[in-house]
Amino acid sequence: MVAGPSPIGAPPVAGLVPTASQPASDQIRPNGEASPPLVDLDETIDYGLVYARHTFVANLEGQVCVLKSDSLELLDDSNSYWWLVKCIKTDEIGYIPAENVETPFERLARLNSVRNVQLTLVTNQDLADGL
Repeated sequence: MVAGPSPIGAPPVAGLVPTASQPASDQIRPNGEASPPLVDLDETIDYGLVYARHTFVANLEGQVCVLKSDSLELLDDSNSYWWLVKCIKTDEIGYIPAENVETPFERLARLNSVRNVQLTLVTNQDLADGL
């Protein structure tokens, strides 16, 4: 089990993190509960796009709603706080907070940190084998 704070942008890890290749019944936490996978290990990164770090609900005209992990085309990042994007899924164009945008390299670092934790997961089989 990995101790310490989660990297910035990575989901918080409480206990052990499951791997996507294990059946749900074989993914455990210290309290014995099953855990769903946190990331899709087959997820690809398009380096020509940016991604929504969190879901954002537009409050004003000119903003665009995005869901977490939506692929976005970056149209204007000249403002430090609000970036103009085009949501690939909906073809809508609008502003979202710049802090809500994840660059391809930030996404790669976050996914790699989660994958590394997933690779070190202790399974029921490991426990049965005496670790």
